[in-house]
Amino acid sequence: MTGVRYHLEHVFPESLGGTDVRDNLALTCATCNYYKSNHLLGMDEEGVASRPLLNPRKDRWHEHFEFDARSLKLKGKTAVGKRTVNQLRMNDPMQLEARALWAELDLYPERPTIT
Repeated sequence: MTGVRYHLEHVFPESLGGTDVRDNLALTCATCNYYKSNHLLGMDEEGVASRPLLNPRKDRWHEHFEFDARSLKLKGKTAVGKRTVNQLRMNDPMQLEARALWAELDLYPERPTIT
């Protein structure tokens, strides 16, 4: 555990030439940031690789993901969503445990406020 609630993530990784401009930065949990690493592309459930992952600055979360309250899993609704769930391991046991606690406290799923 890092003790940090969120990481500042580079959508287009610095190692691939990405910069610190605001439009290239996003908040992410430590686990997702770790698994994203410097990947822009991911593999979906069917094994199709070399396709884009979700870009949190351009893509709308609700269009690509849904939350299953029974299983506590995030499910990809689109190919981009499925690849992102797979690449970032968004349904690993630790993530599911955290979601169960957040749901119990009425903190999940969060509804982002867009101003």
